[in-house]
Amino acid sequence: MDVPTGRPTAQYNDIPNWGQLPAGSGSKEEKLKKNRLAFKSQFIVAAFLAVVVLIPAGCAGVQTAGSAPDTADSKDLVICSEPRPQICTQEFRIVCAQMQDDSFKEYSNGCTSCTDPDVVGYRDGSCGSEK
Repeated sequence: MDVPTGRPTAQYNDIPNWGQLPAGSGSKEEKLKKNRLAFKSQFIVAAFLAVVVLIPAGCAGVQTAGSAPDTADSKDLVICSEPRPQICTQEFRIVCAQMQDDSFKEYSNGCTSCTDPDVVGYRDGSCGSEK
């Protein structure tokens, strides 16, 4: 009669299907493909959320002037507010920015114009004769 020694008698090789995937789970390649697809899907969703949430937050520092006098020069002026944007999209929509010394300068878009601390506000379109 064998006396138990306190050590397990089964070896790794004795356990059925050791190191193999459970039945019905597919091959290792299929699992890797599924994991890669899941990661890509999660990355796409995260990138989409970043674009939808973070980019508008960067442009939240601009507001339309409500108390400016209603003249032809200030009617459509968008006032740059603090804190100034630090990151802007690379869109090309020309604006005419009004500087603190009442001069005008063109920028590629409103967000970019408000990164300049000398800009008071901007209007859509080129400066034309205001330069």
